[in-house]
Amino acid sequence: MAWEVRLTSAAEADLTALDNAVAARVVEKIESAATNPHHFFERLRGSEYRKLRIGDYRIIALFIHQDEIIEIQRIEHRSRVYGRS
Repeated sequence: MAWEVRLTSAAEADLTALDNAVAARVVEKIESAATNPHHFFERLRGSEYRKLRIGDYRIIALFIHQDEIIEIQRIEHRSRVYGRS
């Protein structure tokens, strides 16, 4: 069973700002990762956040284990994403 995916308003804005081809890849990867998020997402050191790599883009997310929810915080290029989460 797949986890529920929720996007924050910041993540929604990030997704709409992406090129259509990149946005499609991001959505596809999120959907496949939702089936087994612990396999796809990697924990960020010293943080409760997790990251998902999609080429040069990164997704920063929080897991809400009790409800099986992946809350997407940010979707940005790897050069910009880590300082903003």
